[in-house]
Amino acid sequence: MDISPEALNKKINLKDSEIVIIDVREDWEYEENHIAPFNIPLYSIPKRLNEFKQWKDKKIIVHCNSGKRSVQAQKFLRSQGIVNVYNLTGGLDNFYKVVKYNPS
Repeated sequence: MDISPEALNKKINLKDSEIVIIDVREDWEYEENHIAPFNIPLYSIPKRLNEFKQWKDKKIIVHCNSGKRSVQAQKFLRSQGIVNVYNLTGGLDNFYKVVKYNPS
């Protein structure tokens, strides 16, 4: 399941408490710019699986820059029984482009 930049932006603007946004990029990428309150890099997800389990009743939205790493994160999490995971279509680059969001 994917979520479009427009749909995610709407949820952010409405301060939807039913979603959790996770940035799966490297720490240094997150520090440069981000929209997610949580940064769990792709390589560390297996070690931090319990953090995802605490959000089992929410929609977990994962993203990276282009969508490639977040698709991997989504597949891994689903294989671990966490099925409410959505991937941001086109990643953060697409989000910034589509919603005309300027991270600076």
